[in-house]
Amino acid sequence: MKPRHAHRHYRPPSVTPEHPAYCPACFALIDADTSVCPFCDHDLMRLSGREYRDKLLAALNHPLADVRLRAIIALGWRGEGETAEALARCALHHPVDIVEGLQVVESLRNICDKAARRDALRMLAQRHPARVVRLRTAELSMDDSWGAIVMSLLPDAQRSSTISQESSAVFARAARYLRGRQSPQGGFCFYRTAELDEPSLFDTYHAVAALALLGDTVVEQGALLRFVRSFPSTGQLPALYYRAFILQHLARPDLIERNEIRRLLLALPAPGRTPLSSVFRGMFETVRLKRLLGGDLAAPAVVQWIAGVQREGGFGKKPNLLDTRHALHVLTDLDGLKEAVASAARDFVDALQVPTFGFTVARDSLSSSLEIIHAGVQCCRQLGLPVRYPREVQAFVVACQTSDGGMSRVPGALPEIESTHYGIAILRNLGGNERRGGRTLKPGGGDGTGGAQGVKTAFDVGIG
Repeated sequence: MKPRHAHRHYRPPSVTPEHPAYCPACFALIDADTSVCPFCDHDLMRLSGREYRDKLLAALNHPLADVRLRAIIALGWRGEGETAEALARCALHHPVDIVEGLQVVESLRNICDKAARRDALRMLAQRHPARVVRLRTAELSMDDSWGAIVMSLLPDAQRSSTISQESSAVFARAARYLRGRQSPQGGFCFYRTAELDEPSLFDTYHAVAALALLGDTVVEQGALLRFVRSFPSTGQLPALYYRAFILQHLARPDLIERNEIRRLLLALPAPGRTPLSSVFRGMFETVRLKRLLGGDLAAPAVVQWIAGVQREGGFGKKPNLLDTRHALHVLTDLDGLKEAVASAARDFVDALQVPTFGFTVARDSLSSSLEIIHAGVQCCRQLGLPVRYPREVQAFVVACQTSDGGMSRVPGALPEIESTHYGIAILRNLGGNERRGGRTLKPGGGDGTGGAQGVKTAFDVGIG
């Protein structure tokens, strides 16, 4: 039976720059009045009359990854055994797209036909080049009697290791990458080569923070101090924040620009105006710097304003994890996280936990990255929520690590020091939580950018 929304007749949209027509078989751009595709010779009216399932299967070949991803999710919801092999082949056809591979495994879990599901998972376990996809295939299949078949295809070391054990090798590679990013000038540069070396405060801050989480030290601390002091004081908030953290880490708080910090203002947007993302991040950095000096923060007014702009449980012009993380940290730092705000935030954050890669950024989004997952883990920590999919989160982090030990914001991209910092912070949080014997991260007591409980870093004194 056709879904009610299946078109009986092909009515291509008008060709405009905003809405071009395209062939649903080969996805080539075509004229609006075309009845037979000039590129693949398919009859467009016949294609339009296909069953909805067939249209979803065709979308698995779409050149755009987000279109394929939505089709993979929809086919998983339908749970039809006839689609299992096509899903597996889609993952194998795009082996670099780890997110897509993980979503295929999750969709296969919903296939009702056990034989078709087993065969598709065996195909992935045997042939997919990404270890995280093969491991996820085995772990998700263990809730059925045929799960042992898939698990048996993995080496012994992959069957019983914990997050902490598996993270050790990741940390070692990341530490080597970070140490190799330090310039002779003392700072850090994520794209540093023999011919190009441009260290920045931004990269230096994230490198120092990441190494601190690993219990490692910057090799050339004297050069690092000279590099930080070489920047003129501009009074700009991000620069003040990065310099203060690094100087605190180097045990030189006497060099922190206290007068500049005292002049910082916690400016609140006018009532009724939707706050931009930069507002919450700026508040977070300002509060952390002001706390360092013990200055007046006008806490009641700030707490009241933040509570007043909470929407759907989250924060931001469009409620999202990144702004919610910063807003929750400000409220916690000011002892203003009331239960009504926290309860709504728990519902919001919990709704953004997804089994494919741990967290997505907003309710209607399929987007994720190391920064987004880090924000989700931090929100769980602030709110005392369980991280529901720690293995999926770990798999995403591992998939983001490149051959040189650095981590990219998403699998397959170029490594960055910032993303490496987020990845290390995520695994430290998950590993410490695992050692405590549960999945719930204790609220508070942590840092604003990723320090794990039990890990003493400069974050613990209020710089995050």
